[in-house]
Amino acid sequence: MLLVALVPPSIDPAGAPALYGSFLGAGWSVQAFTSQDAVPDDVAAEMDAVLASAPLTVDARLLRRAPKLKLVQVIGHGFDHVCLEDARAAGVPVCTITSSRAEAHTVAEMTILLAGVASRRVIDGDVFVRGGNWGQMAMLQRGVFELAGKTIGIIGFGHIGHEVAKRARAFDMRVLYHDRTRAEVNAEQALGVEFRELDALLSESDIVSLHVPLTPQTRGLIGTAALARMKSTAVLVNTARGPIVNAAALASALREGRLRAAAIDVFDSEPPRADDPLRQAPNCVFSPHVAGATAESVMRILAAALENCKRVGRGEPPHDVIGVDEG
Repeated sequence: MLLVALVPPSIDPAGAPALYGSFLGAGWSVQAFTSQDAVPDDVAAEMDAVLASAPLTVDARLLRRAPKLKLVQVIGHGFDHVCLEDARAAGVPVCTITSSRAEAHTVAEMTILLAGVASRRVIDGDVFVRGGNWGQMAMLQRGVFELAGKTIGIIGFGHIGHEVAKRARAFDMRVLYHDRTRAEVNAEQALGVEFRELDALLSESDIVSLHVPLTPQTRGLIGTAALARMKSTAVLVNTARGPIVNAAALASALREGRLRAAAIDVFDSEPPRADDPLRQAPNCVFSPHVAGATAESVMRILAAALENCKRVGRGEPPHDVIGVDEG
């Protein structure tokens, strides 16, 4: 069995085969490349699975050269770098690692941390002290707020959303959620959460946190209209995908005081361009797309992705196939 790994520039493709091969075991060979166009035709013709790291594109340019391909496996939850239409036309399933929960609590932990950093103005305080300043009153005048007693609205209530809810409840927060499918009443009660339609969630929440995949339906979900429904004292946290939020609309809302703050881990273009409107927006905390990445989680995610490849190699159906309604 041949696995082709598409690895981002930060990873040396020369070292990837040994690392990935150690997870796959006997019967597998691995070759790594920095883009789909770098995969030679003879390699593409023999590959059984593709390990597709974001943001590297996988589309018909590779798929049409791969008659033996049985799986496109993404490393994580996001799949917007894979052309689902091309994969379906080729009859190749595209899979995530969702059911493994390999990064669910990792992202949830970062979500609560970012909400706290933005609400308590931790970055402002650091800059304040490093600049030779001091004084609680000066910080309080900027607006410093606690999480306890506040309402968090979770948009997307999958594994990550559930983990965010658990941690928010530990901070004595009221938890609302919105999802395409409402949870069972007993599950809501067990987690201490309340379902809301999207507009109601936006208007009631002090913290709005995004946990949906990037699809045609979610692109621009949080734009001018959605931001107008939010409280002017609210904080937006995005650890999902950049294009789910209209960056220009968010920047305007922050500049005009129609939103208190935002914490952004993901951007339209990564790294963000020099002209990204959020770079000049006030009260905006940035993180370099690391909500799901820790020393521990990276190995769990990779193990889950490669285990799915092994399932296919054994002739078993893969886990977490992306459905038609998701793309």
